[in-house]
Amino acid sequence: MTLPVLGGGTRTLDVIRWDLAQVRHVTESARLASLIATQLGKHVALSPRGVQQAPLRVLEGADMPAALIEMLYISNPVQEKTAATDEFKSGLAQALFEAIARFRGGTDGQDNQ
Repeated sequence: MTLPVLGGGTRTLDVIRWDLAQVRHVTESARLASLIATQLGKHVALSPRGVQQAPLRVLEGADMPAALIEMLYISNPVQEKTAATDEFKSGLAQALFEAIARFRGGTDGQDNQ
């Protein structure tokens, strides 16, 4: 695809179909999801469903490793109350921070931290 450039001339762009952008990141996305699940398990209660892999519309255009986290159903009154607690929010934030730090650092968190 060729596009005009401000000031004149053109620029050629390689086009990646939106529905294929995530494909090259599937392995790293799975690693990220696993790290997130591990860290979440240390800080907040998790569903027994665990990590699942599927072609999700909300992630298919992400041209980077990506994961979708569904923690609670706010339609469930008990879970809605849980989501409002500082303890839950802090645990969730800490778990995500730790998972992303490990992912970016290239470690899978096998140490004793």
